[in-house]
Amino acid sequence: MSAGTIVLLRHGRTAYNASGRMQGQIDIPLDDVGLWQATHGSGALAARVTPTKIVSSDLSRASATASALSDLVGVEVTI
Repeated sequence: MSAGTIVLLRHGRTAYNASGRMQGQIDIPLDDVGLWQATHGSGALAARVTPTKIVSSDLSRASATASALSDLVGVEVTI
């Protein structure tokens, strides 16, 4: 049995990221650039790996990024 591979995917950009502000647990959504990053980054990742499980924080920026990957690979996101 092998351990498999774990891939960590950071959420896309938010308005706080763009302005250099720390956001911590404040639920700041992705901005337009972040949505683009989530879509295109997920496409690049899906072309290289086939996830068997996707786990995300409940913060909207993280779950939106995870959902972009989920939509491409057909694996449900676990919050």
